[in-house]
Amino acid sequence: MGQYWKLINLDKRQTYGDWGKLGECLFDGSPSCLKTSLRATAEKLPDCDSLIFPFKPGALFEEAYESRPATYFPKAADHSLNAKALPNLPLEMIHEIYLNAEDLADVICLSMTCQFLWEVGRGHIYRHIVAIVASYSWVGDRIICVGDYLRNEDIPDSLLTPEEKVEFTSPDPDDDGDFTLYSYPFDVVGWGGFSIDILLKSAKIVKRYRSFYSYLITDGQILSSLCNEYYTLPALTQLSVLRNLSRHQYVRESALIAWREGAQAKVKETKNVGFGEIVLSRICLSTDPSASMSYDGDIHRGVWAGDRFDLVSSETEWLEGLGEDSGWTDVSDKVLEEVEEIWKSEYRYN
Repeated sequence: MGQYWKLINLDKRQTYGDWGKLGECLFDGSPSCLKTSLRATAEKLPDCDSLIFPFKPGALFEEAYESRPATYFPKAADHSLNAKALPNLPLEMIHEIYLNAEDLADVICLSMTCQFLWEVGRGHIYRHIVAIVASYSWVGDRIICVGDYLRNEDIPDSLLTPEEKVEFTSPDPDDDGDFTLYSYPFDVVGWGGFSIDILLKSAKIVKRYRSFYSYLITDGQILSSLCNEYYTLPALTQLSVLRNLSRHQYVRESALIAWREGAQAKVKETKNVGFGEIVLSRICLSTDPSASMSYDGDIHRGVWAGDRFDLVSSETEWLEGLGEDSGWTDVSDKVLEEVEEIWKSEYRYN
């Protein structure tokens, strides 16, 4: 059957799920998600008022078009008619209700029930969105790709804290099977660093609640704006630097591009190699060397397994800022030489 692998963030206890055999996921584009997760210069979210607009009773929602009349938001509701209505509860109690709502969809739906709760709740919607976006950044976290044949006694002592070793490798008393780092129930994150479905599904739930749905979604300015503008990070206009923060080593994108241009004459598939593939090829850890690959090196004992990384978006500026005694080492040539050996072995080029 072969050994299966799982990319894991040990600090956030997250995983991209089961990736199958290393000989497949390393070459099929899967590692590209790391280029999003490790971006150190992601755009910051706008403030709450810019992202989750305040409700303005009676404001114009939609201009008149042809024979269709203009549409206005309803006037503010009169809550004095029902003393038991939720908006008439003490404000502290309403906030407590919001704080105990764990699901973004629930927070949105509650806020959609009336104008007053929209004004109270939009801050809580924003709080959830900020937490979601932050949770998908892997900058500076310990990252490892674990094989399902890894035995607990082969986990390096420096990889896990004593508490983590107990948590990640201790079996459930009701489970008779082996419990390893691979089988620990890490939270599964979405493809490419962010599960866009989280917000879109929440939006669909809101659709059946009043015409506010259009204000939130169709207008393209609030939640859909987050999906389109803040989930999709701005395109990098400058060369980047992959930094191993644990070892103070770095790989220059200029070196990667130059290597790709030369290596394609030998192995055309190297045109798809990026920083994600570089990281994945060096963070694998397993007891068993089986990787469903032609490469016979010790890829299963990755020299960067469990290290911390980020991507700096301006190679020139960052390199110019390094002092003579910075302690950083350029490992671009060494790393790319090893990557070339892996790709040459896999595609059987001479």
